[in-house]
Amino acid sequence: GEKMLPLILNGATLTGLRAFLTRAFRHPVSDAVLARYELLVQSSKDAGLSAEAAMRNVVEAVLCSPHFLYNQPLDDSPANSAWALASRLSYFLWNSPPDDTLLQLAASGELEQPAVIAAQVRRMLADKKVERFGIDFAGQWLGLRKVGAMLPDPKLYPDYDPVLEASMRRETEELFRNILVEN
Repeated sequence: GEKMLPLILNGATLTGLRAFLTRAFRHPVSDAVLARYELLVQSSKDAGLSAEAAMRNVVEAVLCSPHFLYNQPLDDSPANSAWALASRLSYFLWNSPPDDTLLQLAASGELEQPAVIAAQVRRMLADKKVERFGIDFAGQWLGLRKVGAMLPDPKLYPDYDPVLEASMRRETEELFRNILVEN
C-alpha cells in the first residue's frame, strides 16, 4: 500500500488503481469492483476536483471498505484460498498485510503447496516483523500490558523504576520470540 499510494496520488490514476485495490483488499479485485472505483474517480473529476483530490476520495472509500477493514475471505472458492492463506499467515506472524512475496505466491497458487508454506513460515519467522507478533501475543497471553499498572511499594523496592519495568517486559517478549523462532 505505501508504495502504491504515491503512484496513485501523483497522476497515474486509473492505471495503478487495480494494483492499489488488490494490495489494499489483499486479493485481486473483480472488474465490477474496479469499475465502481473508476466511477468514483470520474464523478469526483466531473464535480471539479483535481486528479489528486479524486484519488484521495478513492483512498478514503477504500479505508472505509469492509474488504480493507476486515480480514475476510471473498468466498470459499479454491481460487481465493491462496489469497486468504497469505493474509492469515501475514496477520498471524507479522500483524501486517502480506508482503510482495506472499502476494506473488498467492497469485500463482504456489502458496498452497505444503513445502512453500513451510518455506514462507521460516522466511517470515526470520524477518524482524515477527517481533510484532511476539509483543502482541505475549502482551495478551501473559498480561505484559499490565506490568506497571500497580507499582510496588517504593520503600520495599527502591530500585524499581521505569527502566526496570520496561526491561522486565522486554525480557519476557524476547524469551517468547526466541522460543518461537528457535522452535
